[in-house]
Amino acid sequence: VLRGRVGELPATGPAAQVRRTFAVVAALLALAVAGVNGLWAAGVDAGLSAEVVADQTAAYRLNTALTGVFALTAAAGVLLAAFPALRPRARVRTAVALGWTGGAAIAAWAAYLLVITLAGDSAPGGGDQPTQAMNLAYAGEMITGTLTLLLGAQLLAERRESRAVRPARPAAG
Repeated sequence: VLRGRVGELPATGPAAQVRRTFAVVAALLALAVAGVNGLWAAGVDAGLSAEVVADQTAAYRLNTALTGVFALTAAAGVLLAAFPALRPRARVRTAVALGWTGGAAIAAWAAYLLVITLAGDSAPGGGDQPTQAMNLAYAGEMITGTLTLLLGAQLLAERRESRAVRPARPAAG
């Protein structure tokens, strides 16, 4: 199911339309997540708690920058799989690897942040509680990651189904 080129993916039909719609939503959310995390990594303190601003370290900024990079990776993967005409010669496994790596990284990190926030522990970076902007960014990360992973699963199921109905090759001889 991971073999072949994205140009071979079905471009018509209800499954392709659903894939394109959700890919656009996931990509737009991923771009927003990447933008916010990029700004925070660059030192913009809008939306951050005073404690986080005061305690920013190089590790915090690197982690925030990587979250933005993973969001862009997820966006690239879902757009590549949903719109095969963009790069028809790209490999299916490349699109899946980009989408799942980026989506899993941001979803897992945001889920971790949600758990520690709900557990009442201090927020990452030393703040007592995340601000509403930080919570919104974490929610965007979780939604983006989840959509990306679901799109990948749908794509693989569709590929498996299309491969299963192919006629068998005649024996050489």
